[in-house]
Amino acid sequence: MNADQIETITAAIIEGKYSWACVLILRYAGYNPADYLPYRTYRRLIQENRCL
Repeated sequence: MNADQIETITAAIIEGKYSWACVLILRYAGYNPADYLPYRTYRRLIQENRCL
């Protein structure tokens, strides 16, 4: 992970968006978050955080 990605994860944690931070960690580590989270939860997180 590069510095910008770590800053994005840190910002999500500071905002209290822990589930979104987990999605970002998985994505930046090269994994597909959909493989690890329930589909409905993953879709909800993507819709709530359309910044990517």
